[in-house]
Amino acid sequence: MKRFELWTGLWVFTLSLVLGFTSVVGSEDVPTDDGDSDTSEVVEESLGAEVESETDVEAEEDASSEDAEEISDEEAFDLAIEDADKLNGLIDLYYNEERGTILAEIDPDQLDRLYLLVVTLSRGIGELGLVNGMPMGDFTFKFQKQGETIHLVLPNLNFRYDQSGDRGVNQAVLDRSFSDSTLYSFPILATHPDRESYLIDLTDLLVTSDLSGFQGWLGFLGYTPDLLTSYLRDVRAYPKNLEFESIVGFAGEPWIWPETLPDYRQFSLGFRYSLSELPNNPDFRPRAADNRVGYFLSAYQNLDETREANRFVRLIQRWDLKKRDPEAELSPPEKPIVFWIENTVPPEHRQAVRDGILSWNAAFEQAGFINAIEVRQMPDDADWDPEDVRYNTVRWLTTESTSFAGIGPSRVNPLTGEILDADILIDGGIARLASSQVA
Repeated sequence: MKRFELWTGLWVFTLSLVLGFTSVVGSEDVPTDDGDSDTSEVVEESLGAEVESETDVEAEEDASSEDAEEISDEEAFDLAIEDADKLNGLIDLYYNEERGTILAEIDPDQLDRLYLLVVTLSRGIGELGLVNGMPMGDFTFKFQKQGETIHLVLPNLNFRYDQSGDRGVNQAVLDRSFSDSTLYSFPILATHPDRESYLIDLTDLLVTSDLSGFQGWLGFLGYTPDLLTSYLRDVRAYPKNLEFESIVGFAGEPWIWPETLPDYRQFSLGFRYSLSELPNNPDFRPRAADNRVGYFLSAYQNLDETREANRFVRLIQRWDLKKRDPEAELSPPEKPIVFWIENTVPPEHRQAVRDGILSWNAAFEQAGFINAIEVRQMPDDADWDPEDVRYNTVRWLTTESTSFAGIGPSRVNPLTGEILDADILIDGGIARLASSQVA
């Protein structure tokens, strides 16, 4: 058929439909016989049926919407945690091991409260500074709710008012003058109707986010995260802390080839996340630093108007030791400092490690304490990990080349300088080096 004939046919067909529809619509204005009246009634009934049908559909949609709202309020929480194991602890968790997901239930009174998140390497590669036990960052943070989102916020503790002025006014000045840092945001998945608690998903934070901020350095080397080989490995909940471990894969074509890998194009690191509430210890007395003695410091700027030109306040980082008998010249502490020798320390070196730790008691005796430090052996079947912030440990690691004999990172309350936890890392290579020199 020619194109002209095709278009002509379509035009005639369309025109006939229009004229036919017009005659039906205009039938009310033209006198008709009984047959035409019946036709009109049929059309009106048909149109009425369509209107009623549309009304019914709208009513069903409204009812369905109401049901959805009802589900959202009463059942969404249970649906979100379906097939997950509940772990009661500092913050209640819902762990689905099969899916590798972890949800947290944030109570209203857990908002705007200070927590400490400690990130440690639990699995390394033995070089490039990526060694087991290496600290990757400590974060003092709080959960803040904004609308349907909960933010992980690092408050700005670099500037404070200590004494002068109204506390509320001072805080308002700080809030408007110096920014906090929001490192992560969690959409609220559901709100419990009775507890009024908020359900959020921690999985991406623990597995795919760069909370420690060191992925940029790996990116400089030529590695990017490999999501297919990244997963949540372990979750534990305790009354005073939460423990998470994730395995994160990295892949790429680096310009520096790590020599410890079977294939330089891919490796995996383990990250241990220890979350605890920042302790409120009103009996601890912060102590100002003295330039004549070397200490690690916690520092901030005091904005009190009564402060001298130098606004910096430097607090020494120290353990909270108190004499059991305050009147005695020498007294055991109320609570000694306990170090655990990790079960990875070779048995032939454990006694030497123990003696080395206990030798520090001589220094504490000068401060009036007897047996300030105790040493215990971590059992082979221990149900806790060395990265757990409740335990001070001495750990043994092995590297490709000995870059240090040992380091002693600690976690500190940034508000007071109180040492909360310490983990000593000893490079086993130093023992081999010493043996070779003696031989």
